Amino acid sequence: TSHLGCECAPRPDVLDRYMDDPLFHNLETGEIDIEKIPFKDRIAVEAMQNYQENGGDLCQQTPHSGEFLVCPAAKGCAGSNVAGPGGALPSGWFSGVSGKSWDFCAPAARPAESEEPGEGEPGFDQTGNAQYGYDQQYGAYGQQAMHYQCVPGAVPPA
Repeated sequence: TSHLGCECAPRPDVLDRYMDDPLFHNLETGEIDIEKIPFKDRIAVEAMQNYQENGGDLCQQTPHSGEFLVCPAAKGCAGSNVAGPGGALPSGWFSGVSGKSWDFCAPAARPAESEEPGEGEPGFDQTGNAQYGYDQQYGAYGQQAMHYQCVPGAVPPA
């Protein structure tokens, strides 16, 4: 996740809190109404619902995360061992009244498919990225992958 010392983890406790409370359900259908869930937990609930229905990775895009990858955050993330951006102090992201049960994340690196270039020697694709599992075509947001560009007339290599 984006916070040091924190990790993605299933949070059935967060999902059950809202699944079991009719206050957060649609009165007509009886189904959970995601808009009634406070934002601090909404994304974790969406991610957990998708995870329980489809399996896969906890780090995913949800309807309310926009173009960001998010995941339910482990319960331990609320502890004082989670460093904030300012150093060793705990992050306010997980604590207090609006402490969140989710965090931003990045997908796990994918293992390289082949070791063709040579034993112990990294291969390079057209962009110069070593093939250590980084898949440039990973379209987490359903968009075109980012490609590096060479600028004509740029500073020549020394």
